[in-house]
Amino acid sequence: MYNLSEQQIEYILNDIRRNGVEMEDLQLNLLDHICCIIEQNLKEGDDFEDFYRKTVKQFCKHELWEIEEETIILLTIKNYYVMKKSMIISGTISVAALLFGSFFKVMHWPGASVLLLLGIVTLSFVFLPLLFLLKAKEPTNTQSKTVIGVGTLLGILLCISTLFKVMHWPGGNVLWFISIGCSIFLFIPLYFFTGIRNPETKINTIVTTIILVGATGILFTLTSMRPSRAIELGNFFANQDLVATRNYATEQNSLHYKILLNDSSPAKKEVDELRKRSDDLYKKLEKIKLNLINSNEETNYTTIDYTNRFSFIDANYGLAEYFFFNNLGEPTPILVSLRNEVDSFNSFIKTTYNKNSFGMINTQGTKDVNDDGHLISWEEFNFHQAPFGIIIRNLTQMQLDIRVVEATCIH
Repeated sequence: MYNLSEQQIEYILNDIRRNGVEMEDLQLNLLDHICCIIEQNLKEGDDFEDFYRKTVKQFCKHELWEIEEETIILLTIKNYYVMKKSMIISGTISVAALLFGSFFKVMHWPGASVLLLLGIVTLSFVFLPLLFLLKAKEPTNTQSKTVIGVGTLLGILLCISTLFKVMHWPGGNVLWFISIGCSIFLFIPLYFFTGIRNPETKINTIVTTIILVGATGILFTLTSMRPSRAIELGNFFANQDLVATRNYATEQNSLHYKILLNDSSPAKKEVDELRKRSDDLYKKLEKIKLNLINSNEETNYTTIDYTNRFSFIDANYGLAEYFFFNNLGEPTPILVSLRNEVDSFNSFIKTTYNKNSFGMINTQGTKDVNDDGHLISWEEFNFHQAPFGIIIRNLTQMQLDIRVVEATCIH
């Protein structure tokens, strides 16, 4: 067995480098294979360089650098198929999650937000980037790659803005308008002027541009939709009427309390407890309304001015939904605490005065209009998927109900 010297090994390595092989791992692998063949087959006294040249020809057709090219192609193809498979899997997962999440949201089932979050995140940060990388590897010109890149970024931005709106996170509307603006003023013009110059793609470019402009216009129209002014005004005045009636009932009850609490009646203790419970629940409802208005309008009011048309933003479903329900559609601690206090108030009225206040302040659920036996929960009926102004009105109605129940007990 022939033993190569250090000088001969160095000679082989330098020759591999001179022949255009730049990958270090490939250089060492070739060196190892060539040295093994030479040591096993070269005999003492044979010409080393001549045998080396014959050995090298076994590895390539013409030059050693061809091996590096073939290696790069194989690695690229391997990565290509891995990326393509990952893209298909992520696309399938995102579409399935979005479909089921949308269906769950329509049916008001728990888990809708989680599925939508999974679908949008997977689509934005896995599927679209992989799609861009695969398309960028195709033999296209720089302008086409630029269009693909801008389109991918726009798609990611649209997905993120949709996620913010679905999850009712701050900044959702801003991101949505930025996405619409980028589509109209950046992506569509870039796509149109890039494709219109090529006679082969001219017709397809015009048709696709028309579809893109139409789709963007529809999205913008949906964004701008809001309840009619008549509905806003009707809701605003209805709430004002409730407030006026509520205040009148509060004043009348206060007058009766003065008479009853000045009396030495044995029921004085129960009357005082009734007043305390009623006032506490009444104030809690007022505080919830105040916090909701301050959060919605980004103000710091200490009292509510009912002459102010805060119902002007009736279209804002998001904040009220986020205020009363978490991402899983479950009531927040604010709503849970409110229901507990309402139930406690109803129980007190039933036990102390033998009156059923559940008929007015009903937390047991409302029968579905379909008459299928399904009960809509108190939380869902009053607060779920309801516009801002409607929720304010519902809370005011509860305050009036408290005063009416209170009046039936002290008159």
